[in-house]
Amino acid sequence: MSKCMHLNVICAQHTNHFMKSEINNWIDILREAWSNLVSDYRKLGERSGYAHRREEDIRCFLFCKIMDLLQERDKFLLDLAADVPILNQKADIGLAPKKEDGWKIALEIKRTGKLDKIKEDLEKLRNFLERKKIEAGVFLTIAEHSENLREKLTQSINTEFKLEGQDQENNNFTEWHRIKIDKFNMDWDTLFLVLRKV
Repeated sequence: MSKCMHLNVICAQHTNHFMKSEINNWIDILREAWSNLVSDYRKLGERSGYAHRREEDIRCFLFCKIMDLLQERDKFLLDLAADVPILNQKADIGLAPKKEDGWKIALEIKRTGKLDKIKEDLEKLRNFLERKKIEAGVFLTIAEHSENLREKLTQSINTEFKLEGQDQENNNFTEWHRIKIDKFNMDWDTLFLVLRKV
């Protein structure tokens, strides 16, 4: 291999690594925002037994958490938008707009453990990925623990979407947290799920 060709290969690998790192940076911001939301959700529940039950409320709450993190990191807030149109549909939140009618990341939020609703959003995100309108999709939900969402996903969706239990920075994965407050009889599971181009 000539020196010139070798240099081109190294440059291409470096470019791919940079692009992947950029996506992973956005995923880390979302993960931190979600973790902050879950922490606040737990504190609110422990103090009052109250929690937002509407998807729209959680979306607003999360949008503010993301915005706070972007401001801390001096990132442009223009990189964040709600109800973004993609392929004649809408994603709840879009991060980092691309030049060609798309976003780096699209995010969907549900306040349910209903498998059909979750699968519908996952299919939407997978379609965006396949059509190259996003580079990663993130799905978030808070569900009653009694709905056994984790078990349902394991049985019916994990294999289909190649979901793993840990982030390897190039795979699809899930992260779970449980919010259990006996005093107010509150028991929820929270899911942070990432789909990448794998």
